[in-house]
Amino acid sequence: MNADKLLAFRQTAYECLGRAHDAMFELGDAILSSPRVNSFAELSCSPLFRRQWSNLYEALQDSRPQRRKLMRLYVEQMHPGERPVIAGDHTIWARPFAVTLQERECIPVL
Repeated sequence: MNADKLLAFRQTAYECLGRAHDAMFELGDAILSSPRVNSFAELSCSPLFRRQWSNLYEALQDSRPQRRKLMRLYVEQMHPGERPVIAGDHTIWARPFAVTLQERECIPVL
């Protein structure tokens, strides 16, 4: 049953990726399966990304994902009451004018 649920999730996510959905889906698989990525272009070396390195950039440029549907799909997979951990920009540069959400925390991790 879990395999069926995973297949249904992947199919729904695939349909939400818009144009260039094949390359975007392979890019997502490459990101999720790579233990460490030193550069964006390095993802093209993943065996799960079966295209040329230039297709990485073309996929990002051409894709028009349905972001709200994708986010709703991901949120539906969370357990009720579970606190999500979301990674963001972790540079050391100060951004005094950046827009922030008051109900969120900034937890630096080194």
